[in-house]
Amino acid sequence: MAFHERSWSARVAEMGDRAEDLLDRIKPLGSMAPLGWNRPPVHMKNMEHVLRHLPDRYAADGYLVEAMGLGRDNVLKLKLTKYEALKFWNSVQPVYLFVYHSKRKEYSLVPWDAVKALVSKARRAGVKAFHDDNEYYPIQYEWFTERGDIFTDKVPK
Repeated sequence: MAFHERSWSARVAEMGDRAEDLLDRIKPLGSMAPLGWNRPPVHMKNMEHVLRHLPDRYAADGYLVEAMGLGRDNVLKLKLTKYEALKFWNSVQPVYLFVYHSKRKEYSLVPWDAVKALVSKARRAGVKAFHDDNEYYPIQYEWFTERGDIFTDKVPK
C-alpha cells in the first residue's frame, strides 16, 4: 500500500523516518549524532516552537541537519513555525535541510541561504495550510534544480 493510501495514524507513525534513516545511512555531512525529538512520550502542543522544531541531527563538521521528505506532489511543505525555529537554530550553528524525494528516489542537501531563497519564492507563490490550519511554505521540488548551491543526487543502492 502506498504511503498516501495509509490511514493518518499509520502515516504519522513513520513521517520523517524514511528521510532520517537515509540521512543516517549516507551521511552527506560526515558522522552525525541524533539531536531532535523522535516521538517523545509527552504532548508537545505547549512547547515553544524553537524547542519543538529542534533539528534532527548534529553533524561532526558543526552543522545542524533537519531531515524532511516529500513525495508524489513534488512539494516540500515547510511549516512556518518550523522555518522560524530553524532560522533561530541557524543563528546558533549553520543549518542544512536534507530532503528525501521518495517518488524519485533522490535526495537534496540544502544550505540555509538556499532555504531562505526558496521560502522567499514560496511566499510569492502563496502560503498554504494543512487541514488543521497549520500554515506552510509550498516549495516546489523543481526549484531545487534551478539553484547551483543545492546538491541533489540519486539514492545509492
